[in-house]
Amino acid sequence: MRVLFAVLLVVSSAFAGNVQITSAGQVGTAPNTPLASIGDYYYGTLSSSPGGGIDGFGDWANGAFSLSYKAIWYSATQYKYEYTFTIDHKDMSHWILGLSDNCTADCITGLTVTGTSVENPNGEIKTHTPHDGNSNPGMPADLYGIKWDIAGSGTGTFTFSFFSDRVPVFQNFYAKDGRGKFLQWTYAYNTGFASGMSMLLAPDTKIMSVVPEPHVYVALAPALLALAYVARRRKLNQQPQN
Repeated sequence: MRVLFAVLLVVSSAFAGNVQITSAGQVGTAPNTPLASIGDYYYGTLSSSPGGGIDGFGDWANGAFSLSYKAIWYSATQYKYEYTFTIDHKDMSHWILGLSDNCTADCITGLTVTGTSVENPNGEIKTHTPHDGNSNPGMPADLYGIKWDIAGSGTGTFTFSFFSDRVPVFQNFYAKDGRGKFLQWTYAYNTGFASGMSMLLAPDTKIMSVVPEPHVYVALAPALLALAYVARRRKLNQQPQN
């Protein structure tokens, strides 16, 4: 029994781990630092302050718009994605999160919105263009992704979160309100949108694998050896004595 308890303890510690803040790697590339344990996450923060990673226009220039994100390794088959906006003034009317082109409605589930509400919880997934009427003024290029329309307040701090079986990759985003006090459009997108240097994480084309990563096998090695030892002892004890 003591051996079996030790086996269970090693197995549980191999999968639980401690939540660690893990950097999202280099801008413009997929996350290049593997997460160690379920509960670990990639993260980042962008703002429309100079050099902050967001190009803000109209009333969202000069630090009036910020966005932080997390991609959390939630389970063996899911990531949890979180996006938190902080907007000083001018209500956001909608935002678009870029997705890989084979990510459709079934790869995003369990949307939760706190701090505001949305008109379309399922979102609108398609290729959004700068030519969609006045919906996306100033958007640098077409963007395949999911669009959510804000029904509640679009200022202050609010968070969108959902689950996906897709691993994270860097993507683009676009957000918009109406015209500002000088009749200029108010909108924002990540720096590098037009040049292909994406800035925040979103679901990729690759579906999560349920096969453990190599570091998990290393952590499980003592448990597997203990199981083999127990099985061998049982087999020897069951052999007939001469």
